[in-house]
Amino acid sequence: MQTGLDGVLQQHQEAAVALTTFFLTFLVWDLVVGVCRYRSKIDPLTGWVHHTAYFCMLMWVLQQQYSPLFMALCVMELPTFFLSVGSIHTPWRHDYLFAATFVATRIVFHGSCLVGAVRTFGISSSITLALAAVLPVHIHWFVGFIEQQKRLYRQKVAEQIKITTEMPPRRSLEVELKGTAVRRVCHSPIFPGSFVSHPAH
Repeated sequence: MQTGLDGVLQQHQEAAVALTTFFLTFLVWDLVVGVCRYRSKIDPLTGWVHHTAYFCMLMWVLQQQYSPLFMALCVMELPTFFLSVGSIHTPWRHDYLFAATFVATRIVFHGSCLVGAVRTFGISSSITLALAAVLPVHIHWFVGFIEQQKRLYRQKVAEQIKITTEMPPRRSLEVELKGTAVRRVCHSPIFPGSFVSHPAH
């Protein structure tokens, strides 16, 4: 009976191979459907480069029989799930949830796996090198996400300033209502002023 890492790998090999093969198929069909249905949405880096590199890596994973390790790392796809759900239905989009899960899985968890790989397999092992190659990509994506959020915040502030500067001048309206002269001081259509009633003469 095998023990240790070899035993774990052998025990879950069949399910892990099935999951890895599913992921390979998904990568191919994601690009195929993307080219046919939403070509403009395919980013060169996160689409073509990422999927091609991911495909090659998974082929290597299958060849080296590392599928159980890949299955354990699939938790890092959790941010992608939240991002996809938000893309399908905008009200379900929560950028802070995506950011929190991204940091927890693709940076902290990934970093801890890299440290563990160095201690277990050595700094020059193929597993360590693979983890080390992917981590900078995740960091690059998160930096891009932060820049996107900063840009969206600046746009929101600019729109608020534009609305404020385009407000109509302060004006007074005299309205006759049931024998009572009502003066309405209105600052803008968004923030209506108060009604001040005066007895009619």
